[in-house]
Amino acid sequence: MKNSILARLLAYILSTSIVLLIGISALNYIWAQKMVVDVSEKRAAALADSATARLETFLLLKGQYAWMLAQNEQIHAFVQKVSSRDEDLSHDATYQEMHTSFDRIVQQDSDIKHVYIAVEKSQRLYGNIEFEYPEHYRVGPRPWYKTAVANGKLSFTPPYICPLTNYHVLTASVPLYDSEGELLGVAAVDILVDKVQEIVNELHIFEDDYAFLIDDKGNPIAYPNNRHVQPLKMLDESYPHMNKVISDMLEGRKGMTKIGNDENAKYVFFAPINNTGWFLGFMVPVEEVTSPVLALGKTSLLTVFIGVFVLFILITVLTSRITRPVNKLSRLMKDIAGGDYTLRAEVKSNDEIGTLSRSLNSLLEKKQQLIKQVKEKAYKMGVAGHELAITIGEARTTLPMVTSDLSTIIKNPTLDKKERRQEQQKYSQAMHVFLERLFMVNYSHRLINARIEDLKSLLQENGGTGIHADTNARAETAPAGDTNEPDSGISDILDEIKEEVAKVLRLTEAMQGDFEDISTSIEETSKELIDITSILEIMGTHLKNISLIQSDSVDRASKTSIELVEWSQALLQITSAFKIENDSGNDNETGI
Repeated sequence: MKNSILARLLAYILSTSIVLLIGISALNYIWAQKMVVDVSEKRAAALADSATARLETFLLLKGQYAWMLAQNEQIHAFVQKVSSRDEDLSHDATYQEMHTSFDRIVQQDSDIKHVYIAVEKSQRLYGNIEFEYPEHYRVGPRPWYKTAVANGKLSFTPPYICPLTNYHVLTASVPLYDSEGELLGVAAVDILVDKVQEIVNELHIFEDDYAFLIDDKGNPIAYPNNRHVQPLKMLDESYPHMNKVISDMLEGRKGMTKIGNDENAKYVFFAPINNTGWFLGFMVPVEEVTSPVLALGKTSLLTVFIGVFVLFILITVLTSRITRPVNKLSRLMKDIAGGDYTLRAEVKSNDEIGTLSRSLNSLLEKKQQLIKQVKEKAYKMGVAGHELAITIGEARTTLPMVTSDLSTIIKNPTLDKKERRQEQQKYSQAMHVFLERLFMVNYSHRLINARIEDLKSLLQENGGTGIHADTNARAETAPAGDTNEPDSGISDILDEIKEEVAKVLRLTEAMQGDFEDISTSIEETSKELIDITSILEIMGTHLKNISLIQSDSVDRASKTSIELVEWSQALLQITSAFKIENDSGNDNETGI
């Protein structure tokens, strides 16, 4: 079963399907994880914005009291009055009315415990709570005062313990200015941090998360049950990447960051609170963010198992329909391997199996024809072997005669006539050229002698000195350009003598080369005649050896022909074991 086509087909398809399903599931899981994180981030950002708006609304509502005090003209007049001179306020109606307004604010809003006005010039504080000023007390160095003056608008301080009320509060303060823009003082209200803490504790973007609030210096303002002070103060020890988150928050950014190791990993969502300089953050366990992804992963894994099971059933049913005819063909091939070529495959379809069956039947037909041809060729091989033996016997008798005649021809001296004729023609041509040049030299010699005689005669006619006299006379009577020309007759004779002498020298040099060529040709001819004689003698010896070798080859060929006949008979015996149609055609002809 493990080596069958069905098993292999199942293994191939199932393994491919499993890999594809796992790959698709993994891609879906990664995509879903990214989508869940993105959705969670967007949801957290939206909830953070909502929580930020809630905190911002709460702080603005509480800070509105300070802003209303800063806009009150009666308070402006009071501040200007106490700034210009010291007065007894125990019976001052304006002060009493302002004090009553401060008490009304505290009674109406339980989140506010202290309402007061700080005057710049007197450096004194006037509020709903009377207290004795410590020595050297000044309002200018107070954080709430400096923050309001520095920002020039509604500002909030980090939480602190109020020395008058002993409450944990934060201060909302607004600067007061006169008509000319000069600073008069600061109006402020102290807000209970417990209310801010309560709001922060109520903020959630997931079930098991918590929110925290920090100021513009990274100091914690609100955190649930004080249990998150340590992560905010000991950043490097508890959360190595929390310092980066705090830095991003202090820069006014909004977003999400993963902190902590794998065992204690968390997502931090953070956003700034407008008009306060504070920042709100949420710490969410990674498991809570990725829990939908884990559920999706389990669902994908279960889907893979179900898909593999369904595929196994479908593939088993479908492949069995494919492999059934293949198994039939396999059994048929085993029977054919036993030598029965009369069997044929059953063709029931036009698909690949049907094509394979037709091809197998065609193969069997061709193989049956091939076996027939082998038998015929084996029979003809035996006949050819007999004919070969007869031919070799004839060659045994005729070959010595041929080699004997060849030796006789080699010994015949007429074999060298053609080469000798060529050498003679070459020698005759060289001699002819040599003689022609010799005659031309003789002719030139006679011509030179004749011209010398003419020159002597001419000299004698001029009396021996006529040349110089005639030359001088010509020099005196000749024009300016002809003073150096000799007598034309003597000059012509001398030129002809020079030309003939040069011609004789050239002919002599050529004759010397011709003579060397003739000598060389004669030497080469003699050497070649000697070499040809030696070669012919060697060839006669080799022909004798060839005759002996050929005789031995004939003997071996006779043995080979006998073996050929034996092999053809063995081939016929082997092919007779196959069952083919019309097998009796040459049965009577194979008994060689």
